[in-house]
Amino acid sequence: MQCDRRLLFYVNKRNLTMRKVGFLFLFFGMSATAQDAMRWIRQGDSLDQALDAQGAYEAYQRAAEGDSTNNLARVKIAEKIIQFANEIPRSAEQRKKYRDAESLIRRSIKEDSSNIFAYYVLFEIFDKQAAEESGSARRAIFSEWKKLNDRILALDTLQNQTYRWLGIWHREVYGVSWVTKTWSRIWSDGYQNASLENSVDLLRKAASLDSFSCGNLVEMGKTLTLMEQWAAADSVFLKAVSVPVRSKRDHKIQRDARHWRELLSEKRYSELELAIE
Repeated sequence: MQCDRRLLFYVNKRNLTMRKVGFLFLFFGMSATAQDAMRWIRQGDSLDQALDAQGAYEAYQRAAEGDSTNNLARVKIAEKIIQFANEIPRSAEQRKKYRDAESLIRRSIKEDSSNIFAYYVLFEIFDKQAAEESGSARRAIFSEWKKLNDRILALDTLQNQTYRWLGIWHREVYGVSWVTKTWSRIWSDGYQNASLENSVDLLRKAASLDSFSCGNLVEMGKTLTLMEQWAAADSVFLKAVSVPVRSKRDHKIQRDARHWRELLSEKRYSELELAIE
């Protein structure tokens, strides 16, 4: 009997030890996987800063393949897909890229609704989709955009992009048709509060939080242009082309700003407003 008890104790102790060993293997294996994914993400970020968008995209893909739970990798992949879509003409291929990016971002938000930066990528998709849609489809995009923007503003009031995208929302909604605005007042989508004044105030707030973002400055200049504040718009565009370039996208933003300054200097206001819209 004493021997049986000792044998049972030994077996139980051995099983417990094996479970611990198995847990440690699993833990360190998962840890190593997560670390490998972060290494690929850091490599992707370095390539992105070096303006190698394709290399960055491939690095982010490697991170996601190595760690399917990594939300950051999904967000960064979606950002690159949008960048690639922006570089090709409007087409079925471009729309598909936006849909692919949207699918990744919505999955990220579903798994982590506190990931503010995922919302920013989604807002960029909304901006592109709203330009292609009309009627109820466009109204639905603007409605969800505003609802989500208000949600993340409640989470963090110090992120410049939150104010930037809300400022763009005000400008875009201000430009929709009278019928859409009237219908949306009935459904309380907040359209009645959309104004260019609100837009420029929000974009000014975004610029104050990140004064080196040429994107924030250019968006403010676009709103000032639509308000026909030509001198103020030119001043903001000048600031936009003077800040350091931080990404490949910044090159295009600054190129547009230089072109718009030329149109302003030549007083080609109608052409400028069409280019901005």
